[in-house]
Amino acid sequence: MENPLVSVIIPVYRVESFLPKCLDSVINQTYKNIEVICIDDGSDDRSGVICDEYAKKDSRIKVIHKNNEGVGAARYEGVRIMDGTYATFVDPDDYISPNAIGLLVDKAIEYDVELVVAQHYNKKGESITPFHSSASSGFYDRIAIDKMLKTNFFVDHIPGKDAICLTLWGKLFKKEGLKEGLKEGIGYKLSQDSICLFAMMKIIQTLYVLDDYIYYYVFHPSQASKAPKNIWWKYQVLSWKKVYSLDEKGYLVNQIPTKLLQDFKSAVIAMTQGNDYKQYRKLAVEARKDDFHKQQLWNNHHALAFGMTSKTLLHLMRWRCYFIIWMILHFHLIDKIVHFNSIIKNI
Repeated sequence: MENPLVSVIIPVYRVESFLPKCLDSVINQTYKNIEVICIDDGSDDRSGVICDEYAKKDSRIKVIHKNNEGVGAARYEGVRIMDGTYATFVDPDDYISPNAIGLLVDKAIEYDVELVVAQHYNKKGESITPFHSSASSGFYDRIAIDKMLKTNFFVDHIPGKDAICLTLWGKLFKKEGLKEGLKEGIGYKLSQDSICLFAMMKIIQTLYVLDDYIYYYVFHPSQASKAPKNIWWKYQVLSWKKVYSLDEKGYLVNQIPTKLLQDFKSAVIAMTQGNDYKQYRKLAVEARKDDFHKQQLWNNHHALAFGMTSKTLLHLMRWRCYFIIWMILHFHLIDKIVHFNSIIKNI
């Protein structure tokens, strides 16, 4: 197959300040055989107008205007109408390198794979930092994919990393099976990408991991969740319950508990920083009573916890020592003890 058509799907919502840079990076690709599908998800700023203006200048751009239903439904609509053999997703406030699609397509054809995964840059202000996931580059068959799913797909022992980045962007997907995978994430407020990617990873037979950095993930101050941390945590738990329901083969049996604990710890730390003990106490009691957490953490003595703070938190929650947890996280006591111990050892 030579120069297959690639559908670039961009869900668009309230991004008028960033959208031109995103679209310019896509239409100026060295790989020319693309269609660009912009799904205007009910934007109430100039985002939809910008999409229409670009479509007038470049016949490869299609624009769909729809009522706001969220990014999951927008991406699904893009896949539903795509004509390409492959699809790649770009978020409208990010951008891609000029040779991004060409690099992805070359590997997809060379190795005849259903999914190609590349690396990305994190951009904060003027700072651009390469971020490499922990999976080794190269070809993966079904056996190797199974091994990845079982060991470090969802949670890696390397802090802050996963086997591959749990996003839909920065990747190239073969069209077959894409619609069904995207369906699973519709309606979820957090971690839709993780849900969809896991649904697809369960069924694909081949994968290639690239070492090349092709995608620029742009951090904005507005990206921080506006929801109170107890509400954020509940949305996040709903997403992990969905992932758990999809995991019929038990790939993530040792990873979901760790992810739950990490998210709970993040929510609690945010509350201690805001001195919101009342909300924290409510969240901690709810977490202790929650059936999913009971199954995965508090009553699961095989639950894994990496790091001294996480291990301490796990045991104290099992013993309902809520105030002690607050004090430890509020005053960073574990970190201070570890630091003090390292000083003693070096004396």
